[in-house]
Amino acid sequence: FEAPDIAALCAIAREILASGQGLMVTPSRRTPDELVKALRTAVQESGSAASAFIWDGTGDNPYAQILAQAQALVVTADSVNMVGEAASTGALLFGGTLGTAQAGVVGLQAEV
Repeated sequence: FEAPDIAALCAIAREILASGQGLMVTPSRRTPDELVKALRTAVQESGSAASAFIWDGTGDNPYAQILAQAQALVVTADSVNMVGEAASTGALLFGGTLGTAQAGVVGLQAEV
């Protein structure tokens, strides 16, 4: 990811949280640490950290559970499988091509 890509994904995360929605993020093995750190910072600075979950790589990957629970998904377009799996859920799907994007999924969950 390039700096503008990271900034754009962090802005999306902040907008999701500001709208009152929950945020679930599962980075892939290829997701740069810089992006994960930036997302964690954006979540903390949002004041809505209690409504966010960013998988830290321990335990089982919650990818399947995120797909099952999300009402909307933001997916980078570099992984055909990931886009296809997200599209098959019936959730709203948002995606796009970023500069040198790596795979990643962001799930939205309604506030409970």
